[in-house]
Amino acid sequence: SDLWSLGVLLYAAVEGASPFRQDTPLSTLRAIVDEEMPPPHRAGALGPVLEGLLRKDPAGRLPAEEAERELRLVGAGGAPSGRGPRTGAPPPGAFAPTVVAAHP
Repeated sequence: SDLWSLGVLLYAAVEGASPFRQDTPLSTLRAIVDEEMPPPHRAGALGPVLEGLLRKDPAGRLPAEEAERELRLVGAGGAPSGRGPRTGAPPPGAFAPTVVAAHP
C-alpha cells in the first residue's frame, strides 16, 4: 500500500489532481476499488512508473527496488526500462512551467 500511496502522491503532484477523487467520499472509495487510473497527460517519462505503482493488483505493482531504480532513471532525465505499460507521448505543452502562488 505504501507504493500505491506513493503513486497517488506522484500522480497528484504531476497532474495537479488526485487520480481517483470524486464528489463524495463513497464515490472516491468506489473509484479507488473499481476504476483504472486516468491516463496521465503531463507525466512524460514518469507515466509508466505511475502506472506500475497504481496497478490494482498488489502482486502486479512495481517492487520497491524497481520503483526506486525507475524513479532515479526518470529523475536523471532517462526513460524507464519499459517493463510496465506505456502511455502515449505527452501532449504539446505538457512540460510547460506552472506558477503556484504561496499563501503566507
